Amino acid sequence: MAATLLGAALAASGCQARGDANQEASPATAFGPPGPGPGGGWLLLEGAGPAGEIPQVEGHRSTLVIEDGEVGGHASCNGFGGGRIDGERIRFAEFATTLMGCEGELLASEEAYYSAVQDVATIRREGDRLVLTGPSSALIFEYLAPPDLYRATGRTLHLARIRHADESTGVVRSATLRLDRGSIEGSTGCRSFAGTYVERGDELVITRLSLEGDADECGPREVDQEAVVLDVLGDRFHTRVENGTQLIVTAQGGDSLEYG
Repeated sequence: MAATLLGAALAASGCQARGDANQEASPATAFGPPGPGPGGGWLLLEGAGPAGEIPQVEGHRSTLVIEDGEVGGHASCNGFGGGRIDGERIRFAEFATTLMGCEGELLASEEAYYSAVQDVATIRREGDRLVLTGPSSALIFEYLAPPDLYRATGRTLHLARIRHADESTGVVRSATLRLDRGSIEGSTGCRSFAGTYVERGDELVITRLSLEGDADECGPREVDQEAVVLDVLGDRFHTRVENGTQLIVTAQGGDSLEYG
């Protein structure tokens, strides 16, 4: 599938994997998520750029987020921004990233994605796909629906299960979560927390979080539980609602929290 989709994208853009930067791009169709406007989140399905094919790392997604013509997103490790859409064109004039340390396959995936993103020049919609192409790049994305928070917003939810390091465990001490129009609060089972978040595609990104309480007053198991809770909430998590009332919060690495 990868060869077929990428080959079609490169053919449509009128370039080869190492093609001429001055070649004409094909006409672009309307792009963006279902409904009016171009904004939304997109998940990288496959892609290649100047550094070659972009490796996919299980549990660590590469995304593109378009908001009011501004373009950013996340690689397998860090976030990035600085892109702008102008009609059928896309350009990263001031490419900027966060600075979380990455190693091994995460670093390789991130570097390949960054190289491709900075090389793209055109953007177009093909059905439920978004295609970005450049002189040496072709990236294919699928639409990410916004977070499903209707049942969870404005309710205090209680932590029921934790999945960490491929093991599912119960809760050591009662913990809660409450999301409400950009604000987040709750407890980890050790300390309480409060802060703010923003939606980026189908993910929630914590923009501020403060802790209240003394961790020294918690037992070792409560401290361990808190570490997992904070790791998940701090790792640009995405959510889904099950059975109408359960909220599953999942971090990039795969750890998840089940609230009900």
